[in-house]
Amino acid sequence: MPHPEIEQSILAFVARETGRNPKCFTLNSRLAQDLGVDGDDAVELFEKFGEKYGVDLTALFQNWDHHFVPEGSGPGIGFMIAVGAGAILGDLLHRVYPPIPAWAWMIPPPIVYMFVHAKFFAEPDNCDPITIQELVDAAISRTWDRHYEPRATMFHSGL
Repeated sequence: MPHPEIEQSILAFVARETGRNPKCFTLNSRLAQDLGVDGDDAVELFEKFGEKYGVDLTALFQNWDHHFVPEGSGPGIGFMIAVGAGAILGDLLHRVYPPIPAWAWMIPPPIVYMFVHAKFFAEPDNCDPITIQELVDAAISRTWDRHYEPRATMFHSGL
């Protein structure tokens, strides 16, 4: 059953919180993927949402990593390690095969790291989207009632 008052209120709320024109998105718009809400901005939006609409978001916050990439989840230290490994590898491979300069051997490790990081760890597209309609549903029921399956990671298979 439609709830036009709540829908309009939440569309206005999301517009205010994201600084976007509410005519540029719909109830089917995804927060991270379509509106760019992520990291600390997502935390702040949901804290305000829970308070304003009286929604218990405990289940969402316990499963936050299903939906959002953490703030500052860019390459960081992993990228620096890839650059260092590239420098060492470049020097060693240049000694084995001198026609290719050491700097040329240094390029692939950081590029491979950035590709792997972007593809598997830092892309909102790899996260389970949350739509504005789900905010409406949560405001109506006063709880975040999505069911979550345990997620396997590359370090823990859940066994």
